[in-house]
Amino acid sequence: MMHVRTRGEGCLADFTLDRRLARELDDAEETGVRAHLAICPRCAERYAALARERDLFAADAPPLRLPPRRGYVWPRIVAGAGAALAMAAGVALVLRVHDRDQGVRAKGAAARLEVFVNHDGVVRHGGAVETVEPGDAVRFVVNSAELPYVAVVSLDGAKRATVYYPSNGEVEAVPLGRAFPLPESTVLDDALGDERVYGVFCPRPFATEPLRRAVEALPDVSPTPDGCRVEVLHLRKEGRPSP
Repeated sequence: MMHVRTRGEGCLADFTLDRRLARELDDAEETGVRAHLAICPRCAERYAALARERDLFAADAPPLRLPPRRGYVWPRIVAGAGAALAMAAGVALVLRVHDRDQGVRAKGAAARLEVFVNHDGVVRHGGAVETVEPGDAVRFVVNSAELPYVAVVSLDGAKRATVYYPSNGEVEAVPLGRAFPLPESTVLDDALGDERVYGVFCPRPFATEPLRRAVEALPDVSPTPDGCRVEVLHLRKEGRPSP
């Protein structure tokens, strides 16, 4: 169940408070937010609560290291709660300390898809075109102003389509107006080459299997259901160098 915060008139949005925690505000924004927090106990209390939640989550997370590969094809979806929590901790930490110019969140963007990569236990924020390796774990962060229902579909170098999120086929609404890490991580398999990842943002629930089939049937066409918006990332999957 999604918790929705009730904001008082004139109070700061969680998105703004979260951007301050991630050190993304410019000087003018920082001055305005600091002044508001000084005179608004409700927002000051909410800001302190968000800071505590992040600190506790990061402190309680297990180490950020994946099990060693053993010469077989990794499963596409990380199902275990421990692995998902480890990746989540890495994303949370990077969101806190990354430079705002990297653009995890774009103010006013209608819909945005970001990727974080866990390579041998080190989590980094990926770009629009990101080089990865088999065995890397990826986790996606979405930010939507208006379209709450999201699916992430991949078309790999072998032209096979896979639904990365949601793995159970049940599309649920995500919080609007703030960066939201999707609650599943994916471990990349051994299919090398260029992989396109589509973030499909829609105003209402939709079925993911027809979307997956459409992506696979028309690999050169970006899927755009009616009323939806599509964001695209590119993963360039290269083989691990020989020891």
